[in-house]
Amino acid sequence: MDHDIYKGLPPILMAKDVSEFLRIGMNQAYEIINEIGFRHGRTVRCTKNQLVGFVEGGGRNEDGTTRTAAMD
Repeated sequence: MDHDIYKGLPPILMAKDVSEFLRIGMNQAYEIINEIGFRHGRTVRCTKNQLVGFVEGGGRNEDGTTRTAAMD
C-alpha cells in the first residue's frame, strides 16, 4: 500500500470520501462502502485498507467474488 495515490486518504472513510477518491457518484460509493465497510451508528464507513484492497483487487470482494454493482 505504498502507492502515492492513497497518501492523502484518511484512515477511516465515509461515502463522500470514497466518491471523491474514485470519482464516482454517491450511489455507487454507497454500494461499495456497504459491501466492504462497517456501520458506525447510522453511518457506513470503511477503512483505508479496505478501500485499497478493493481497488487493488480489481473491484473484487474480500472472498474473491466479483462485485455486481453498477461499476462492472
